[in-house]
Amino acid sequence: MERLQKSAKNRSTGYCHHERSEQHLRCKRQPQQSDRSDKWSYTILQYKSDKAQRLPIVDIAPRDIGLKNQEFGVEVGPACFY
Repeated sequence: MERLQKSAKNRSTGYCHHERSEQHLRCKRQPQQSDRSDKWSYTILQYKSDKAQRLPIVDIAPRDIGLKNQEFGVEVGPACFY
């Protein structure tokens, strides 16, 4: 289907628990939330492209998820081709 379309978009949500990263895309915390907070943070990523072949997203590689108390989750939304 994507081969027939010129543009595409996708919205995904990444969830982080005790994540600390200087990476380009990372979970943002609420202003009152510290690095040691026991609450989950999240980031919504919306990707739009005039190159429909770049979607759907099929691979996600989290970084800085190595300690016992760190967790990461992701919800990948549907890709829309138009």
